[in-house]
Amino acid sequence: MSGGHDKSTLGVRSGDYDMAPVASDVFERMVVRGTVNGDDFRIIYKSPIFPTSSFAHAHDLKPELAAKIQQCFFAFRFTPEMTKEFNGDDRFVPITYKETWAVVREVAEKTGTPYNKAGYEAESKREAEALAKKQ
Repeated sequence: MSGGHDKSTLGVRSGDYDMAPVASDVFERMVVRGTVNGDDFRIIYKSPIFPTSSFAHAHDLKPELAAKIQQCFFAFRFTPEMTKEFNGDDRFVPITYKETWAVVREVAEKTGTPYNKAGYEAESKREAEALAKKQ
């Protein structure tokens, strides 16, 4: 693990890594900024688009409050700098865990790190054991 998509890209460019999985939006921003030359890379696989980031609320939040929070997010418009950074996107859009995050769950399950209660409990246990070893 390099510590981030940008670091993975730079690691491939410098020869530290033969290849790396990198989010296409991160790679594209690095090319647009001139941080890397896109022609210096060979893309060997493109996955379906992953959701870049998201905000969520608890399932049992009062419906009136959930609606107000959603209204604020969807009414907000990015600053020109943010719009430029996000390749022209200027707002948050609604997504669903079931549909939009399906590709993320599929990758997680196929790599042995499923987004389910058992996976969460296993990761929590691993983190607790790592913390106990440090103390």
